[in-house]
Amino acid sequence: MAKQARAQATRQRILEGAAGVFEEHGYAATTMAEILQRCGVTKGALYFHFASKEELARAILAADETLLSSLVSGDAAALQVLIDASHGFARELLANVISRASVRLAIEYGTFSGGDFTTHVLWHDGARDLLLKAREEGDLRPEIDVDAAAGTVVAAFTGAQIVSQAVTRRRDLHERLTNFWSLVLPGIVPSDRLCRFDPAGAASTGPVPADYTRV
Repeated sequence: MAKQARAQATRQRILEGAAGVFEEHGYAATTMAEILQRCGVTKGALYFHFASKEELARAILAADETLLSSLVSGDAAALQVLIDASHGFARELLANVISRASVRLAIEYGTFSGGDFTTHVLWHDGARDLLLKAREEGDLRPEIDVDAAAGTVVAAFTGAQIVSQAVTRRRDLHERLTNFWSLVLPGIVPSDRLCRFDPAGAASTGPVPADYTRV
């Protein structure tokens, strides 16, 4: 058990080190030599866990998929779950280097994916499922095109976090998301049910500290 725990800790250390390099340099410019130097493990340990740069990239995206699944599995009203998920992922982008790397890798996924789907597809599918449930719960206007709404949510979140990263290193991302939901909700939710939703995220744990640590 101790050996297994050490192996898991080494794997996580490699993932976090690789994520830092991917975040800074992107997939194409990253080399296994840079990852090895960043992780501080032996070459044997690195290749024992990951045979290639592509395997590492896929592992980071897989970790992001797990996170996305957990974020959209809440028990609240479906539309509030979707709002909360956007804010939850925003917090992960501030605190978690693997999440930040996954965003860059998702954008660059065509360079190593072989044409399979990206995490953007998972976000779209998750948003669509929640919006369909919101319609069943009476929280979505009947004329709303669910696929179009899901695509708009994903595109808006992607754009918001890219702009936020460029302007404030994502420090204002929660504010941008709150503004987005404040503008969108009146157009998709029946007016008599609008008061049920918090555009700032009902599960928010408060503002990001001014001196947050970039992991």
